Amino acid sequence: MKAHYLLFVLLFLCFSCGTKTVSDSEKEKIEKEVKEQINTTIKAIESADAEALKQTLFDSPDYRYSAGGRTFDYKATNEFAQWFFGTLKNQKGEITNEKIWILDKSTALYVAESKWTMNFKDGRIISQEPWVWENLLKKVDGKWLSIYTGEFGTEKLVPNPEKQKELNQIELHKQFIGTWKAETGKDTTFYLDIKPYGNSLEGNMKFITKGKIVSEGKQLWDYDKTTDRFIVMELFKGMGSKIYSSSFTSKTKCVIVESSNAMYPDNAQQKWEIEIQLPQSMLENYFVANKLNKTTTYQRVK
Repeated sequence: MKAHYLLFVLLFLCFSCGTKTVSDSEKEKIEKEVKEQINTTIKAIESADAEALKQTLFDSPDYRYSAGGRTFDYKATNEFAQWFFGTLKNQKGEITNEKIWILDKSTALYVAESKWTMNFKDGRIISQEPWVWENLLKKVDGKWLSIYTGEFGTEKLVPNPEKQKELNQIELHKQFIGTWKAETGKDTTFYLDIKPYGNSLEGNMKFITKGKIVSEGKQLWDYDKTTDRFIVMELFKGMGSKIYSSSFTSKTKCVIVESSNAMYPDNAQQKWEIEIQLPQSMLENYFVANKLNKTTTYQRVK
């Protein structure tokens, strides 16, 4: 069930039954309690404290968390929070508009328009704005707990000023300039020739087996100042094109993923981590589902 459809159903229930049995003074008390619990939840989220967040959720088979087109039960939600918060330094939220509906004496719906900034340990910053956050709360043993949580909206990568001071992506990507070769299979050598093209890079690729070119292609690396990373378009002759996102996370380590995974590289099915070992070599670690699949060593030809 889509989040906005669930919201419609809950609001229908709210106005068709339940609320008539709650007095104005009871509503005021419930709203205050719910808001206190929401503030506790926000504190846990902002500090990336998975254990504190767990205490705000209803430990029940009925609990659901919805985001990104998926739903999670109580166990999966806590496992996800433990992992995801482990990638964060912190995050900051701002509630711009909020509403509490009292469905009955033990059930309330909290919906907020908000904006969030997530600061990741690897230097990424993701802005979520506008962002809708929904919580269906149930009073259990005198405490309000979320039985359903949903969030959706617009998110984007934004530059990290502190990271930009430390890591100049344009200058660091110039380390790829040159001609490189790697042995990729029996009697097969891969050649990659990268040249400067203004602040961009232009690459030519070819696989040679027993002295014959069996595959060749081109690359164009272009700096995107809105995300402070390079967009890489790769085209192999007769095989179509792909678009990647490339970013140095240190002065010698570059992470490349498909552009659709740029915001959340840990979710990428494929990921390449390049370790620059200037002046003569670089190491490419290829990951599939976050497991190392292959390591390739490139030697500088010129």
